[in-house]
Formats: sequence, C-alpha cells, structure tokens
Amino acid sequence: MSRLKKQLILSLIAVLLLLPGCSLGKPRLITPTSRDCQPGNTMAYVLTGDNLFKKNPVMKTDQGIYYNSGGNSLRLRYHDFSTGKDVLLCNRPECKHDGNEYCVATNAKYSPLAFQLYDGAIYFTATCLEEGNLVYKLIRVAADGSSLSEVGSYFSTIADDIVLEPAKNRSRPDSLLIHRNKAIMPLSYVTEDMAEGVKAVGTAIMDLETGEVTYADETPVSAENLSWFFVSAKEDCVYYVRQEEKKKVLHCKSLQDGSEESYSFLPNFNGIYVVANDNAILYLRARGRTLCVHHPADGSNEELTIQSTKDVVFETKLDEQTGKKAFLSEGLKEVDPFTIHPACLLMDERYIYVFQPVAGLTLENTVHDTSTFTLAHVYDHDLKKVDVIAIPNPRVLLGEDLSDIDHTYNPIPFSLRFLGDEICMCYNNYVFTCTMESFLSGDPEFRLVFEKTNQ
Repeated sequence: MSRLKKQLILSLIAVLLLLPGCSLGKPRLITPTSRDCQPGNTMAYVLTGDNLFKKNPVMKTDQGIYYNSGGNSLRLRYHDFSTGKDVLLCNRPECKHDGNEYCVATNAKYSPLAFQLYDGAIYFTATCLEEGNLVYKLIRVAADGSSLSEVGSYFSTIADDIVLEPAKNRSRPDSLLIHRNKAIMPLSYVTEDMAEGVKAVGTAIMDLETGEVTYADETPVSAENLSWFFVSAKEDCVYYVRQEEKKKVLHCKSLQDGSEESYSFLPNFNGIYVVANDNAILYLRARGRTLCVHHPADGSNEELTIQSTKDVVFETKLDEQTGKKAFLSEGLKEVDPFTIHPACLLMDERYIYVFQPVAGLTLENTVHDTSTFTLAHVYDHDLKKVDVIAIPNPRVLLGEDLSDIDHTYNPIPFSLRFLGDEICMCYNNYVFTCTMESFLSGDPEFRLVFEKTNQ
C-alpha cells in the first residue's frame, strides 16, 4: 500500500472517530463532578387522594429546557430560550432522526423510564433488549446533542415472560435520582404469571465514579421487595418511603457507609415530607389538619397548627331583580386568623413551602374557578414564617375565561418546581417561570416560556 493511501485511510479513521454520536450505546469512562441534586430538576411524585402520579423533572438551564416528547420512546428535545426554536437533541446534520442507532435524540434501542439533569448532562434510565434479556441501563446524553453513551447496566432478566404494556405498568415505581455521584434507581417489571397489581421491584444504586452497582435488598429484584417512593437526598443521605403492611415509613440510607435508619411518625403518614434540618423532618398525615414535625434526636413528634391571616376572599353582589348573587371579584386579603389544611410540602435551599388548596365559589350550582390556584405558606428552614403567597391559576395566565367553567379545577396536571432564584410552574405542556424576588413580593409574575411539543 502506498504511503499516500495509508495517510488517506488514517485521516478517514480520524474523521470518523470525531463524528458526533460515534460513541452511541457503548460504555465509556466519565469523571463527573460530585454535585448535589436540585429538587426541582428531579422526578417528583404528586399524591392526589389515594393515587400517585409521577411528575417529570424540569430539566432547565439558563439557556433552555430539555424534555422527552416520546413517552415510552426516546425523543429528546431542546427548547432554546434565545431563538425560541424547539429541536430534537441531535447535532448530526445528516441524521434523519428516525430511531437509527446513531441518533442521540431518537435511538430506538432504548425505552426511557426516568430523566435527570445532572453535572451539565442529561441522564436517563432505560430498558433495552439484548440477546433475549431485558436490560436496565443508565444513559448519559451530552447537553449539545453530540453523544449518547451507556454509563452502565444495573439489572438484567430474561425477557420472554415480561409484560411491556404500559397499562399494566402504570403505577410502576421506576425513577431516578442522582446525588453526589450516586444514582438511585428504583425499578420494576411484571411477568405473565403475576397476579393483577403485583410486580417485581428493586432499587439499584450505582457509583458513577467506579461503576459499582449495589442493591437495597438481598434479592436485587423480587415481588417480595418493597418499592422506594418519594426519593430525595440531603447531604450524604438518601431518603425514601416504603409501604410496610398498612403504613408508610420514611427511611434514610447513608451514601457513605450504607447504614440505614427509619423514623417513627404519627399514624397515617401519607408519604409527603421534607427534611428541613438535622433535627426537623416535616410531614403530612392523611386527612390531617396539622403540619407534623419529627425530631430525630429524641424520636419525638409534634403537631403544628398553621394559622393564617390571609385568604382568597370572594366578593358577590345581590341582583335585586332576580334575587340571585353574582360574582364580582376575588383576591388575597387580610382576614381574621384561621387554621389552614396543609395539602402539600416542597422545599429548596432557602425555604419550605406549605401549600393550602383554594376552594372555588359556587353560585347557583355553578363553580366559579378562582384565579388563584393555591396559597403557599413560606417558612425558612428554622420554621419561621416568611409570608403567604397566592399562586396564580395557569388557566388565567393562558388567557382563558373562567366565568364559563362549570367544574372545579383539576390539580393533577399542575406542579411547581423551585430552581434556586427561579420558580417553574408546569401545567399540561405549558411551562411558566417567575423569579424568586417576584415570588416573595407577594404578587408573583409568572410568564409563559414555552409549550412542549408532542412530536
């Protein structure tokens, strides 16, 4: 072979190696920075009655938002704030984005389960079929769409008897939380011979630095294991809730030495909690009307009655001709102190948020949907009251006329995410944002930043 041909071949190999996406599907060594997870950028659960709904993370950076529009299929998209463009996250100009093995955004090999933005990249858990096995993997996608690579596998089982229909797996606990370079990955599957409502579950923990995988249970995945729900992390501990017989129990697992402890709460703990500080875990009870606080130092519990001097007040007038009341207005106003019913808890690095649902106004059997969706009672981490904030109804922000709505507002599509100096409000496919300064002013100005596409 001539020297010129050898040089051409070597040059071609070098070019191919530099093409974006050439590392697709292959494990590669990564050295991520050990960071804390950001609660607003992780998967969350919303409890409505006895139903549990998973909320996808708001994978937001200062430049834009990442999301998957494909449901059980991979279809990663990026919405750029500066240009307003919403594109598939693959930077190979010649790619058809048709699910081919080199496409970062649509690789059909992977069925995604849960996502998280961590250390400047998109991580997601997924299943794929390999040599007759159903394999669970952690995948890393570069933020610029240049590569998709397998961080590692965390479980594998024979695929023949696995039921893959989403309907039977609707309540599956599969989720993802990465904190201080540890990926916590609850997983599940259903086989043909399992009774309705039964599934094999387990929780894998992967060290991103070493690739080592450990499991929460002696048997990695089994129908006898208990699922991890409401997973969160603070400092070197990961917190999770398990349904044990007829009650939910909060546990803490050390990411350093693997030691575990559980907490003894008052009866009817509903799974909603936040870890405020070293000696205060706030939690709610089913149908409870108090904010409960557990003190790990001595194992004690106390109930706090939350009093508010602000509430959404409706004003009506009497029509003298018909004798019926008509709606005039509503707003957050000073009222005599009254006891609120806490419905949800959230927390960020600075504050704790206790949410109080707002009731509508019924006139002549018609419910007038209020322009305030919920009230947030804001506390610092030492449980000192900061203020009460009215959260606007996203339907009002979208310009809808609520006067003709004859049903109560359904809270399931709604969620708030606190991202440091910014708050995201998600409603269906719409995402609104508000600065923390505006939020704490008492009259938060949420603005629509984009609407997700379903394509």
